[in-house]
Amino acid sequence: MRGYWWGRLALLALCALAQAVLLGGPTEALPAEPPAPVPTAFDGARAYAATRELVERFPRRTTGSDADAAAATWMGQRFAALGLPVEEQSFRAWGTWGDERFALHPGRNVVAVSAGAESQAVVIGAHRDVAPGTVQGAEDNGSGSGALLELARVLNATPHRLSFVFVSFGAEETGLGGSRYYLTNPMLQTTLALSVDAVGQANGERLVLLDAWSLPAPLAWELGRRAEAAGLVDAPPRRGALALLRLEPVLGAGVTDSLPFALRREPAVGLSWGEPPYGAAHTPRDTLDRIAPASMGRVGALAEGLVRQVDARPELLSGRTEDYLLAPDGRYVPPGRVAAAGLTLTLLAVGQAALALIAACRDRAVTCTDPIPARARLLVEGRFVLAALGAAALAGAVPVVQPRDVLPGPSYLLAWTAWWTLLVALPGVERRLGSPPGVAVRRAELVVACGVSYVGFAWLVSPYVALLAAGYPLLVLSWLPLGVDATERRLGWLLLAPWGVVVLAALLLVGVASVFVPEIVPPIEAAWASALLVLPIAVALALLRDRRAAERVPATLAPHGAFR
Repeated sequence: MRGYWWGRLALLALCALAQAVLLGGPTEALPAEPPAPVPTAFDGARAYAATRELVERFPRRTTGSDADAAAATWMGQRFAALGLPVEEQSFRAWGTWGDERFALHPGRNVVAVSAGAESQAVVIGAHRDVAPGTVQGAEDNGSGSGALLELARVLNATPHRLSFVFVSFGAEETGLGGSRYYLTNPMLQTTLALSVDAVGQANGERLVLLDAWSLPAPLAWELGRRAEAAGLVDAPPRRGALALLRLEPVLGAGVTDSLPFALRREPAVGLSWGEPPYGAAHTPRDTLDRIAPASMGRVGALAEGLVRQVDARPELLSGRTEDYLLAPDGRYVPPGRVAAAGLTLTLLAVGQAALALIAACRDRAVTCTDPIPARARLLVEGRFVLAALGAAALAGAVPVVQPRDVLPGPSYLLAWTAWWTLLVALPGVERRLGSPPGVAVRRAELVVACGVSYVGFAWLVSPYVALLAAGYPLLVLSWLPLGVDATERRLGWLLLAPWGVVVLAALLLVGVASVFVPEIVPPIEAAWASALLVLPIAVALALLRDRRAAERVPATLAPHGAFR
């Protein structure tokens, strides 16, 4: 099997070289001229006055409380006073806070629409609820609510091409419930989502552009340059490889209502003071004396200018949102090169499946030396192999035939994971049916099945997301020795070690940090996470099962049965 090993090494080397060349560094540059000034009318004093009235009249606005309901009614009245039509969305969303029990929480969104010449909308939102234990919640997020009302006043006062939807979100502190609900029940088609959250900090020095990784390159560069010119950030945000894997939300600086939009591939950004850290958040110390009109005015002017630019320049929202890399100096790796890099990963999956089939054919030729029983065994084993590959092809084909803009739902992802668990863990079906004990045949079934699903998910979402979902098990299954030697078994468990780190980190987040995972990962992505954790368990079960199978292989067949 020396040729097989060299084939795998050559395949991996070529893919690594292609990735390095295609993603090696930025070569193209976005426009270098400074951003043109945009007249703004945002009044920090007005926003502060609205914040003061909200937090003094409606303290303790926890989700589902009478105070939050009264605050929602007040927000609706303020929107209506601007001449905007107002609707309320009542919902119940799963969530938790601190040591509270995970449960359904009632919430209310207050939605006001300023119609434009087009039905596509910029959604501008701020949550009004507070964390349990908070009294005024002046910064988090009375300041965002006051800024939202002022943005509604100034943006509605002049004609605009896009429609503007202003949303006072509920249940943000218990799992982004309001924004998650609006995302699935929008008033108009969303073209950009903007969240203002904790924007009044009196000593704020640097702004955080949350979820800016989801913006198209022209808009991300425009926002970063404007924020830098206003002294709100040190440098425009970068978009690195983690954005291709959609890991930046988990590793980012905070969570706000822009996140559900970003995770569903809709351009979104959240504005919030990040430096210095606001130590009073989620405590009774979050009071009016810690915020200032000037700080609200600086952030509000940036938000208003961004919305006006998007309304005036449609090209800022052109292009895909998930397939480029952007450096803070404006140089970037264009989508075409990223797509080519993803194609090399897909070719790796196909190539590994082909090599696995070649090894299985050689294994079958060695172990099935008697032509008569070989034909009988081939008939029985062939049915099992065809059934396995057929089911895998179905799992990979479903994403291919689905529309590209439709993400797979939780039920499909979990069913896909259950299929993998069954396929990998099913003990010795082919041996019970009288097929030969060749390990390479079994491994070929798994590698080809995993490769087919990888290609399907790469086609639907992204080769980089597919690499997490199916690529890592694909690499493990194709390289894993299956002999009974203790060193080989240790190597197998070592290859599964990264998944142990993921499981440990998840347990620490939930058990120690009391983080409710869906607060970071909305339902579809939570289903992805479940799939990713079940797959390595299935591979571990395959290790245990194939070890017992290899121990039962006669000594004369063992050298040929190991899949090398």
